[in-house]
Amino acid sequence: MKIVKLILGYILWAILICLSSLGLVRLWIGPKKIAVTFLEQLMDWGYGLTLMIDSALIASITTVLFIFLDVFILRKKLKPNHKPIGIKLILALVLTAVVGVIFLLINP
Repeated sequence: MKIVKLILGYILWAILICLSSLGLVRLWIGPKKIAVTFLEQLMDWGYGLTLMIDSALIASITTVLFIFLDVFILRKKLKPNHKPIGIKLILALVLTAVVGVIFLLINP
């Protein structure tokens, strides 16, 4: 039962990281334009595809880093009587921002 609770917790953190990376990529790409012609509709499809692929890559890298940091560092450093949710939230958002900036620098 303890392992199921741990896995569900990491799934919730992964969903939060996915949403934050989606917002980060949305800020990076910019607003969506209204499609009028067929070519603009194709570009709109490319916009959505780029948004999903880039945010999925950033979220997967960030989630793996977050789980490794949580298992190997945070569990040993934080005391059991403290609530580590705030620290984990800050860590998840900072990791998302750092991985997103590195991804932006690598992919022009």
